[in-house]
Amino acid sequence: MKRGITFLFLVISLFMLLSAAQAEEETREGLLLHMSKGEDHAHEVLMPLSLGLKMHEAKAVQFFLDIDAVNLVKKGAEPVSFRGFDHASNILIERLLAAGVGIHVCPMCMKAAGMTEDDLIEGVVVAGPDTFHGFTSGRIVTLDW
Repeated sequence: MKRGITFLFLVISLFMLLSAAQAEEETREGLLLHMSKGEDHAHEVLMPLSLGLKMHEAKAVQFFLDIDAVNLVKKGAEPVSFRGFDHASNILIERLLAAGVGIHVCPMCMKAAGMTEDDLIEGVVVAGPDTFHGFTSGRIVTLDW
């Protein structure tokens, strides 16, 4: 009788551990990186791009670009580089897109910059109502540059 209770306790404990591990896997925290600065602020451009690339394996990462940052994802944009960073902006953006990281651009800021959707690097999308929701199932931490 004592063995049966011990065995039942072990089975229940194992089931609870597996359920908790599965729930943890299903809830993935997100990192929303908001960028407003453009090519005149190289350090502030490369920081979030580098951070997003480093974090994308552990967290769901998404970018929102507005104001001057919209010019960073324009076809033919000049690469931005800065001392201490291994890669220029164009390389980081290319790697982020290849990794499946969402890069969303403010439509009003695009219009103010004289840009259309056709001006965007392939893979970059115009932000919409769902841009800030649904890219992760856990909490979302937002960082601004």
